[in-house]
Amino acid sequence: MALSDVCFDFVAEIRSARSDLKRRKAVLNLRQVSSEYRGSPLGYGSEIDALVTACDDFLDGTTAAASAAALERLLFMADSIREFYDRPPGVTGLSSKML
Repeated sequence: MALSDVCFDFVAEIRSARSDLKRRKAVLNLRQVSSEYRGSPLGYGSEIDALVTACDDFLDGTTAAASAAALERLLFMADSIREFYDRPPGVTGLSSKML
């Protein structure tokens, strides 16, 4: 499974999560799976470290507001990574949604 697929599944799982426990499980899973892509021959780079750090920020959130803000950043990051890697070859630039 490619990193873009992992990010797609994460965003879908978070959107359907109805409890904090399910959101936390989704973030823990994203953190674990993202870590497994370090050193991948597919050439992933700093986006792996950014995802892991964003997961840790959510998991370490000491207040509901801090966790909510961290989750929002993590969702944006995961969706941006998905969109970047799902672009057809030769397409450059970011969509207006990402700006």
